Amino acid sequence: MACEEATRRYTVISRLVETGRASWSTLPDWGQREVDAAIAGWRAAADQGLARAQYNLGFMFVEGHGVAQSDEEAFHWVRKAADQGNSQAQCILGNMFSQGRGVTQSDEEAFKWYSKAAEQGLEQAQYNLGVTFRKGRGVA
Repeated sequence: MACEEATRRYTVISRLVETGRASWSTLPDWGQREVDAAIAGWRAAADQGLARAQYNLGFMFVEGHGVAQSDEEAFHWVRKAADQGNSQAQCILGNMFSQGRGVTQSDEEAFKWYSKAAEQGLEQAQYNLGVTFRKGRGVA
């Protein structure tokens, strides 16, 4: 299954959750099958090195969307995407280091990853970077 098809399947279920017609913790059987198919598609693409698929898998495990939440599994996939320059993955990686989720807490590493994403124009990373400067976390 192509990464795009996996994303389409996930988006359908995500919209159901956003509108209150389902929840990630109690998906109907058909919804869980769609999520499982999305994960399988992303995993195949991620194993081939596609950063967007790696990010998507990492996000699923960070949030526990249709899968058991796992900081370790999230870090595995998010780090791969971040290393390839995916700004969203870099921002999540910054959050993981800031909070010590799945990794040893490190303000310096959080700052490093927020900076990489902020340089690419990701607004959330720019905000997070501003907060690190304001609080002096990982920087003077």
